[in-house]
Amino acid sequence: MRVLTGIIFFTLFLSVGFSQVDTLYTTAGFLKIPNNPDSVAYTKDYAFNEGVYLNYKAFRTGDAIPRAMILSRVEKNQLEFYNKLVNESDTIVYRYGTGIKLILTDSIWGYIQNNVVYLNVEGTFCRLSVFGNVSHFLGTISVEAFKSSGPFYDPSQAGGGSSITGVPLKAKETHEFIFDFYTGRKEIAKFEVIEEILKRDPELYKEYAALKKKQKRDKMYIFLKRYNQKHPAYFPRLG
Repeated sequence: MRVLTGIIFFTLFLSVGFSQVDTLYTTAGFLKIPNNPDSVAYTKDYAFNEGVYLNYKAFRTGDAIPRAMILSRVEKNQLEFYNKLVNESDTIVYRYGTGIKLILTDSIWGYIQNNVVYLNVEGTFCRLSVFGNVSHFLGTISVEAFKSSGPFYDPSQAGGGSSITGVPLKAKETHEFIFDFYTGRKEIAKFEVIEEILKRDPELYKEYAALKKKQKRDKMYIFLKRYNQKHPAYFPRLG
């Protein structure tokens, strides 16, 4: 039985605009390329393909593994089917062509259930209640800390003094995260990270850069919301 690590799901997400035609950023210098004519701007009414997503590319293209293809003891008619699936099993088994495949639960990109995106952060699936170009949420990650095991005699030190040794310990820390839709990156929402995102919009960044340092920190999520309004995420036209 998998035990879901405690996590506070924070869903301060930033409203998206619906009418503008945006451009797609790639990881190679954020090169702009035209949108696919079959793509549509994301709105709260957009219907995702429900299911398990093996990787980021699958998410971008709507290539989900639906519950009908998944072999599991979890009853498939449950509304919380995918939540139970990832929390109760270390592996996911599914039909693929004429065969069967198996994948570790902790290795999947995420899943969509009831039109809500759940993103994998170190094996914990964070709920993105409101989705946007840049999504902001709270997630819990593992960090390594050192605990002192006390002084011991060390003859190599001058005067035969003592020193303190430490043993590594795993600890859990909760951080604010950013999920960048156009690059697929998910990282701790540091001030510098958000500033780099805003630089993609020269006009918006010029206004932001004119603020004093404290004002920048106080208003960075307001500017991120404005960024999302100007640059909606695009998905394939489904159905």
